[in-house]
Amino acid sequence: MLATLMVAAPAGCTKSRAPDAGSAPTVPPPLTLQRDRKDLLFTFVDAEGKFHDVDSADKVPEDRRKQVLVRDLSKGAEELKADQYVYVADLTREEGGAWPYTVVSRYDVERSIRGGDFQFVDEPDDGGQRVVLYGTSWCGACAQARAWFKSHGIPFIDKDVEKDERAAAEMQRKMRKAHMAIGGVPVIDAMGELMLGFDEPRLSKLLKGP
Repeated sequence: MLATLMVAAPAGCTKSRAPDAGSAPTVPPPLTLQRDRKDLLFTFVDAEGKFHDVDSADKVPEDRRKQVLVRDLSKGAEELKADQYVYVADLTREEGGAWPYTVVSRYDVERSIRGGDFQFVDEPDDGGQRVVLYGTSWCGACAQARAWFKSHGIPFIDKDVEKDERAAAEMQRKMRKAHMAIGGVPVIDAMGELMLGFDEPRLSKLLKGP
């Protein structure tokens, strides 16, 4: 049975790293982002990459409301763990009377902004392409996936997450949205479905390949 599972598992690559030391990870407190609150600060980024702080969600331009940084002014920076995390809210919809949000690593956000990828849209513009491979030059499973796509005549976008910071941030954003643990390549976005590793049967089914 173990051998069968090993054969059936999708191929993927990871780089070894030292285990995390010590204490349990800190977690920022949950927020209630209700429309009637007066103690929230909203930060959006315009088309030129400039930051703007406003005290009301209504002051955020409609085309920038999908992903907005939010600060709860009723709590201190230490309690919010603002040196580690930021809250990113979706002001285009409400769930249970509050705007939904995600907690994102401040490092990831800063890196994605430097890479020009914090664009406040669900998915980046991949030129209409329906298959995107996030990989590296050294990964054997990535090479297998590339060869498989080419042999089956399936067009795809090939993004190197080690050489392209924007591609790395894009991949991580997609994985967080899919509630997938970040680690290892390839990560393949096929028809909007994300998978970690090269899984030929699953790809064939999704793409209706031979």
